[in-house]
Amino acid sequence: FFFQAEDGIRDVERCRGLGDVYKRQYVLSLGLILSSRWLGYILVLGKEGSKFSPPYLIPGLPIAIPTFGSIILQRAPLVNRDRMVLAAISGLALTFLSSFVLTLASLWTLVPLSTELLESLEEKGLVAISTPLVFNVLLAAFRGDLSGRALLLDPIAWSSVVASLVVFIDALPAWEFDGGRLFRALFGERAHELSSMISAIVAAVVGLLPVSILILLLWRLSSVETVLDQVSPVGGKLRTLAIIPILLLLVSLPVSLPLGPLMR
Repeated sequence: FFFQAEDGIRDVERCRGLGDVYKRQYVLSLGLILSSRWLGYILVLGKEGSKFSPPYLIPGLPIAIPTFGSIILQRAPLVNRDRMVLAAISGLALTFLSSFVLTLASLWTLVPLSTELLESLEEKGLVAISTPLVFNVLLAAFRGDLSGRALLLDPIAWSSVVASLVVFIDALPAWEFDGGRLFRALFGERAHELSSMISAIVAAVVGLLPVSILILLLWRLSSVETVLDQVSPVGGKLRTLAIIPILLLLVSLPVSLPLGPLMR
């Protein structure tokens, strides 16, 4: 995945098992992110957390982005809209917290590239990628010595970028994403339908065309009977939490930089 065969990473004798180490790091890092959302439901809702299915993986793009996150389906309605808001916020918060910790840890695994090495690797097909705002801010705050330099991402660093992408997708106010559950609980089904359409457009604009298509195809399959109490509105204090998905969308949005991190 991260290294070409000529680097010896797939050669058992030359890499001495390093390829398997990278694979385990990558899989474990993404597993932590994908399970955090469901764990948030269980911690906040207790027994009601069983009304949600385990996470189902959303397939991504081969090699580059293996997953666009996970979908957790609701099996039975919750008591009221307040509980739905708490479920959505807990899923988003724990996923972002895991992503934040992973991003912070990845800052010390980045490899700066010299100009000569960069030119050599570019000839072999090195690809520049966009990194999320939270990654760039943490890099500037804690690794100022690397600011403005071309960097090579290792498996942990790359998984942190994918994790931020997962947070961005889950915060979209659409379908069965946590942002969608929160938006529906606050503003109703009709508003949720409109926000799903807008989210599909936003996903397409930022380059997540597969996610956009997924929303357009499946948003009508969302269950309307998500709560038993369809009359009582969300409490005033909980309404202020609607700002959280907006903030997460902003900090997790990929940002193009002239000298951003690089991968092969």
